[in-house]
Amino acid sequence: MQHSELQAILAKHLLWLRSDVGGQRADFTGADLTGADFEGADLRDAVLEGADLTDAYFRGANLRGANLIRTELRWENLDGVNVLTEDTGWEDEPLKTVDFTGANLEGANFREADLRGANLAEANLTGANLEGANFHWANFWRANLTRANCERTKLNRANFGKATLIETRFVKAQLTEATLVDATLRGTDFTGADLGFAYCKQGELCGVRFTNASLNHADFRQTNLAGVNFSGASMRGIDLRGANLEGANLSGADMRQAFLEGANLEEANLEGTKLKGLACKGPPSEERNNERS
Repeated sequence: MQHSELQAILAKHLLWLRSDVGGQRADFTGADLTGADFEGADLRDAVLEGADLTDAYFRGANLRGANLIRTELRWENLDGVNVLTEDTGWEDEPLKTVDFTGANLEGANFREADLRGANLAEANLTGANLEGANFHWANFWRANLTRANCERTKLNRANFGKATLIETRFVKAQLTEATLVDATLRGTDFTGADLGFAYCKQGELCGVRFTNASLNHADFRQTNLAGVNFSGASMRGIDLRGANLEGANLSGADMRQAFLEGANLEEANLEGTKLKGLACKGPPSEERNNERS
């Protein structure tokens, strides 16, 4: 889409938002928005369904209530480029991505979108719908996903460092190798989710549910897990060294080969918990975890 055409659509959309004469809602359904610059644009309630957002730039844009159903990127192989850093979450940007840094995406609908590798650092995704979408390798560093719906969302290797995940719904989501370091998790629901090899070291979780979730080989070292619900979870080889599991519900969980050196299990519910082969030394994945520290 030509820059002049884009600007004309945005100008009419502003008029529409103000209910002024000549206004027209921005409708980019199925549009090719490759490389489009929406920095700071007001796209509230805009329609971008099925649009190609490859290399599009939405930094600081307002997309509250926007329709982004089945949006996509012309995706290339991003494997190996998601290298996390403390400051931004990225060391090398993917060659093909979409930038939503700092964007207001409150209530936006991303259902079934394919936005692998998208950068949503510091974005506001409060109440957004990401159900069934593909956000593999996506960067949610410092993003706010309060009450967002991430049911069945593909989030493998996604970065949620320092993100706000209050009452976020991750039911049956794929979060293998995801990073949740220093994230705020309160009332978060991971029921049936796959968090194999996920990294949540030194976090603090309150009222979080991992019922029937897969947490095999995940890293929860020195994490406050007091009162957390792990009932029926698969936790084989999980690293819980130094973790606080006081009052946690571990009933029916499979914790074989778990690492519990220095963990606090006071008043934890261990009814029916499988504990065979517990270990006190570090896991074989120690080098992997050190690299991600």
